[in-house]
This record gives sequence, structure tokens and C-alpha cells, in this order.
Amino acid sequence: MERCGEGLQQEHCECLAVLKIRCDTLEKRLEHIEELTESVQAMTVEIKHMGERLGDVSEKVDALEDKPVKRWDALVGAIIGAIAGGLGTFLVSMLTGG
Repeated sequence: MERCGEGLQQEHCECLAVLKIRCDTLEKRLEHIEELTESVQAMTVEIKHMGERLGDVSEKVDALEDKPVKRWDALVGAIIGAIAGGLGTFLVSMLTGG
């Protein structure tokens, strides 16, 4: 009977050793998961800031794209005004006999 008790005790010790190894492994995995979680949180914050900066850059690019269009519109307006002024002057001078 004593031999069965010793064998059972040895089996329990072996099981406990295996469970300890598994527990240690799981603790290490949990530490890695926690580190990954912290990294993902930091990356999320950085991506949020990058999105905000991208919005600012996009607004600046839009403003730069609009600048030549506004200049072109002003130039066309000035040319049309000059032509209209010239024609008006020509017509007035023709009508006054000048």
C-alpha cells in the first residue's frame, strides 16, 4: 500500500512541475501581451496626432492650389477691364469726332 502512495505522490509532483512550467509560460506570454497593448496604445495616439497634422497640411495644400486660380481670375478680370476701357475710349473718341 505504501508503494501506491509513493507512486501517487510522485505523479502529483510531476503534474505540479508541469503545471508550474505552464504557468510560468503563460505569465511570460501575458507580459508580452501587456507590452503589445502598451505599444498599440502609443501607436494609436501617434496616428491620431498624424491625422491632425495631415488635416493641417491638407488645408495648406488647398490654399496653395487656390492661389494660382485666384491670380488667374484677377489677371483675366484686369485684361477684360482693360479691353472694355480701351473700347469705351475708342467709341467715345469716335463719337466726339476725335
